[in-house]
Amino acid sequence: MLTNIVANKDSEKNQNPAYQDRPEVDCGFCNLFGFLQLFGKMPLESIPRFLSKRQPVAKGEMIFRSDQPFHGVYAVKSGSFKSYSLIDDQNEMIAGFYLPGELLGLDAIHSKIYGYNAIALEKSSVCLMPFNHLESLGEHLRSFQEQVIKILSDQIRQDQKQTLMAGRKTAEERLSAFLLNLTERYARHGFTANEFRLPMLQSDIANYLGLSMETVSRTMRKFYKMEILSIKGKRIAILNPTCLQSISNYCFASQPMQ
Repeated sequence: MLTNIVANKDSEKNQNPAYQDRPEVDCGFCNLFGFLQLFGKMPLESIPRFLSKRQPVAKGEMIFRSDQPFHGVYAVKSGSFKSYSLIDDQNEMIAGFYLPGELLGLDAIHSKIYGYNAIALEKSSVCLMPFNHLESLGEHLRSFQEQVIKILSDQIRQDQKQTLMAGRKTAEERLSAFLLNLTERYARHGFTANEFRLPMLQSDIANYLGLSMETVSRTMRKFYKMEILSIKGKRIAILNPTCLQSISNYCFASQPMQ
């Protein structure tokens, strides 16, 4: 049964460095899990109507566009995505990044229209909860709306934390908060928090934090020289999270990683 899918051998893979470049979230650590528990009350044969599992998405492929009619909520199974809007139909304004276990498109449930473009940063996979069946699910399960409200509230808190990063004064504060936010999110979804692959380009990080790419690169080198970070290509290891937290004054939702 889906309700029994918690930590299994997939989570063991996530602790293995060989799997860290393309981490795949275990169902028990996915933000869709609350809905999976609701689905567990249904006959197994009816579940595929409400959840399309593990759809591959190529690097650079969009799963939806801004102003496109809402057709469902996506959960990132593996890989990563970014959300963005176009300024003057040409320049990107990045709104956020999405890691395994996180949801895209939730904010369009009410408006019925997606508010941003969502594109894969690398080879990825997603699970889709189609919209055309969500309403019927809500009619049959009273707890569905409660689950939507809970997940939306969690999403809003996460979005607020990300928005506050660009409001910090210095590049060091913004970048350290960004990195700590990634560690917190990876840990929340069952992955090793202190070492991970940065799937986004430095230009994307710069765009998101309101900095120049040169400033991001220079600040990363500064953290490396201070032995706060270890950097090997796109792979980042957080060597001194306490120092990063003192720079950014980042507030963890739970206890910081050890």
